[in-house]
Amino acid sequence: MRFKAGEEPIFGAVFFTAILSTDKSSRMAEIESLNINNAKFPGIEDKAQVDKLTALIQKEAPKWKLKISIDELVTSIKKENVATGNTDFNNDPPKIEYVISPATLVVLDGEPQIQRDKDLAADRVVNSPYLIFKEGDQWNLYVGGIWYRSSSVTSGWRQNTNLSTKVNAVKEQN
Repeated sequence: MRFKAGEEPIFGAVFFTAILSTDKSSRMAEIESLNINNAKFPGIEDKAQVDKLTALIQKEAPKWKLKISIDELVTSIKKENVATGNTDFNNDPPKIEYVISPATLVVLDGEPQIQRDKDLAADRVVNSPYLIFKEGDQWNLYVGGIWYRSSSVTSGWRQNTNLSTKVNAVKEQN
């Protein structure tokens, strides 16, 4: 696909993820990098052509030095959230935990989602990349080659060196 000056422009929609650098003093944001997730060009059904256009945009976009007012960006996000019913958008900075001893961040996508795991024959937290399952009234967590135990999924984890029969059986499977 070759493009020449004077040809009819091609219109379409490009869906992308971008990293912005912001200048709070000028209230402007500039796109640092851009990753195109999807693109649609009416009248172009050939995937190879769409891929070529996408690759061209991906290559050229950083040269465009695209800027947007931070105020316009925030207004746009608020409008989009209201239009889609997503009014719980939260741009507050996260709570930062600082410790002086080795630690592991236990990641959960929201509140713990617990489901029965037939293979483990136990309740398991399914919205975490880590193995977290319940045995009796205690939760077991395996991360970084170490087992931890707590009475709560969200706090109180302590290293577990006295593994139960069930935890040892799970350990053997991993």
